[in-house]
Amino acid sequence: MLVPHQKTALKVLEAGHAVPLDKESWENLREKVGIERIPPNASSHPEAIEEIRKIARKTGFDKLVKSKEE
Repeated sequence: MLVPHQKTALKVLEAGHAVPLDKESWENLREKVGIERIPPNASSHPEAIEEIRKIARKTGFDKLVKSKEE
């Protein structure tokens, strides 16, 4: 796995998807244009993030990603 792919995979395991809103400015911008501050994806559903992590553990994907971390 190439390093950029590994970083993306780690972000998915951490946040539930590859492009999380890391800054409050993004939430403010979303609110300004009339949409929810936090998108209706794994960001707003912690149980979904845990389910993603559970699948990664069961399939060994978490180990595959972390073994390349160094």
